[in-house]
Amino acid sequence: MAEAGRDSDTSRGWAWLGLVVVPLFYTLKWDVLWVPYYWDEAGAYVLPSIWLAEHGLDHVLPGRHDSGRFYGHPAGIYAGLAILYQVFGHSIVLTHLVAVGLAAACLYLTFRIGTLLGGVSAGAVAMLLLLLDPLFFAQAGMMHGDMTVAALGLLAGLFYLQGRWRAYGCAAAALLLCKETGLGVVAAVAGYHLLFRVERERRFAESLALASPALVLALFFLATWWTTGRLVDNHYFDSHTLASPSFAQLRETSRWLLSYQGRWLLTTSITLALLFVPAAFARREIALCAMVVLPFWAAFSVIFVLPRYLLPAFPFLSVMAALALMSLGRRFWWPIPWLAVAVVAIVFVGKLPGSPDWGGNYETNMGYVEIVRTQQSLAGWLQENRPDATVAAAWPLSMNLEHPVLGYVSEGFRIVGPSAPADLLVRSVPGAPENRIVRDRIEVEGWERLQQFGSGRRKATVYAPGG
Repeated sequence: MAEAGRDSDTSRGWAWLGLVVVPLFYTLKWDVLWVPYYWDEAGAYVLPSIWLAEHGLDHVLPGRHDSGRFYGHPAGIYAGLAILYQVFGHSIVLTHLVAVGLAAACLYLTFRIGTLLGGVSAGAVAMLLLLLDPLFFAQAGMMHGDMTVAALGLLAGLFYLQGRWRAYGCAAAALLLCKETGLGVVAAVAGYHLLFRVERERRFAESLALASPALVLALFFLATWWTTGRLVDNHYFDSHTLASPSFAQLRETSRWLLSYQGRWLLTTSITLALLFVPAAFARREIALCAMVVLPFWAAFSVIFVLPRYLLPAFPFLSVMAALALMSLGRRFWWPIPWLAVAVVAIVFVGKLPGSPDWGGNYETNMGYVEIVRTQQSLAGWLQENRPDATVAAAWPLSMNLEHPVLGYVSEGFRIVGPSAPADLLVRSVPGAPENRIVRDRIEVEGWERLQQFGSGRRKATVYAPGG
């Protein structure tokens, strides 16, 4: 077991580094504090939290809110945001300050765990590898549950490694009250203790105790089932499959976790260290990092996945890669870790903006900001030229034009569904699948393009009736 009193940790190198890195990270993300909400950030987190703040915190309990309000998730994040909105009032800047703060906490905690397992240099390399991950950097500006899971998962892991089990229990319970995917971290800690702490006579009972925070998640799902008749109260899965195991999904999940956006260098480093410097992973605590990665890899190879769902595994993968690089440096050539960081930085610069021809929604890179700006331009044009129009739109543009709190309009438009009669029809790319209805309607009914903003796969267009 790694001890809190290790020389590498008591060197306090983390203290001055944290004081520099955290404010620097806020500086790097300063511009996005004012960027309007994007996609699921708006629909799945901010709007439900504002609703909760307005209706009262008692509505956080199952049965006290309408079905699907919190998308089947435990309500910890919604309650936290609602309290902030009640105290300070809602603002985009406030929400994004929280989002960036969670990411800064991930960087700091990644450094702490890396330092605990391999010294200050390993902690610094781990933190830099995480910082230079395009998906992490992009998500650091959006209020999603996955960064919360990453931060609390790291905190729980650090407390366990330090032997502070009561603190671990509190962090793990908070983790599971925020999002159910945190179960991967709790399962990893309990499994690691059972398999690797063989010197402890009561490790079976202790493993059960370490897994006990999962009871709060079990109670949540039982309460959800009792009040709604379903375990997962998310209406998206009424028409979509929650679990769809296939080789294609396994391959795509593996690529996002281990290959895409420069992560191939991390996994290559780990592989090379296993082959040539196996002593790099002699400390058994390193197995905990691998055991956190495995549940996310396995679970999201089977159930519905977005790349950001894998985010809580990235810090632990970064720690493993940092330890591998430091060992390769000691074995062969000392600049290897820093050269690897430089290569990752080069890949980061190339991947961060996102390709304008890519067909996703760009939440894995900073391309999402351009989409937000494009939709802001469309909204501004509508407000200036057709403020009284009834607008037919599909999600998410329909949501953005209807709710001023999201940052796109000062007054909400009258929004109807994509098939309903309207004065104007608007279409955004990217968009949800129902945008196909808009596209087909334009072609069949002969709507004419009135104004277009952006280009390629990052555009928003206003259409008027033909003739």
